[in-house]
Amino acid sequence: MPLRISTEFVDHYIDKDVTRNTFEYQAYCQQFYHQTGWKDELSMLIEVEPTRWVMLYLGFMQDEKRFNKPQVTKLKSYFTIIQSLCQQHWKQTEFTLAEPVFSPDAYSGKMRAAIESAVASFGETVLTKREQEIAALIAQGYDNKEIATQLDVTVGTVKNHRKRIYAQLNVASLSEFFQLFLNHLITQSR
Repeated sequence: MPLRISTEFVDHYIDKDVTRNTFEYQAYCQQFYHQTGWKDELSMLIEVEPTRWVMLYLGFMQDEKRFNKPQVTKLKSYFTIIQSLCQQHWKQTEFTLAEPVFSPDAYSGKMRAAIESAVASFGETVLTKREQEIAALIAQGYDNKEIATQLDVTVGTVKNHRKRIYAQLNVASLSEFFQLFLNHLITQSR
């Protein structure tokens, strides 16, 4: 489990020592770090208001880089400033994905190509071709009935494939599936 910094700060090293030995943590690391290329991560959970939270992730992608205790301590000292800035920013605006950096036409073309590439390659190392085809349709927002119609199979067949896809990707819900897909999209678009 990654570090969570909030008003109740969780010590990075105690957290790592406790969780590193569990099967769930090892499975998480294999899946997340393989998908993103990260070698170490640290996250901050910030309450913007009682019903809105922001999660910020910081990570290293080089093998030799890791978060050390002085870095964590320094980040902890800046937490109230970061929290205040997040509250100031997100209380005034709705949550949205990053805004386009390019002109709308260039942005949509580059983004479309990145999404198409991510959809085509998502799960290719662990899924069969048919499972990958169904995963691509799930990632595009199709439900079981729509997938069954498009592939000319029964809804039960789609449900069985979906169970195997979730098991292979080590996810338990559609939201976890989309989180994994978004991580894949981000790493593919670099």
